[in-house]
Amino acid sequence: MRASEFIIEGLGRWINDKLGKGSWSKPGDVVSGRTVSRYLDSIGIGGLGPTLERYDYVLKDIDIDTARKYRGITDKELKTSAIDQMSLAGVKDVSYESLLKKPAVLLASGQILDGNHRIERAIKAKLTRIPVLVQVKK
Repeated sequence: MRASEFIIEGLGRWINDKLGKGSWSKPGDVVSGRTVSRYLDSIGIGGLGPTLERYDYVLKDIDIDTARKYRGITDKELKTSAIDQMSLAGVKDVSYESLLKKPAVLLASGQILDGNHRIERAIKAKLTRIPVLVQVKK
């Protein structure tokens, strides 16, 4: 990487971190914790800002078997829980592109913070890879 590219990339990361701006469009994109916090706020999972903002997040493609391993819900829970059945009913027409717009969020610990039902629908739709925002150290 040339010095000018390094400076521009560093400036971009600084802006993302300070302003909470940024977005993802392809695997490898890095966004700030503030951006992920705002994304989760927009879909109804709020109050996690201070915790999430200590990290960056990288959009990664993971294979469906890896996603199944991280899934935080069991097959039994999916079949017996009315809440899970309602959540699954709200996830329709799962495709790689739809998941790219609303990816699951995976914490560094391996826990899915958001996206269990989308992952379940992706498994049922026989997708081979899905995009996931993965928490990484800054």
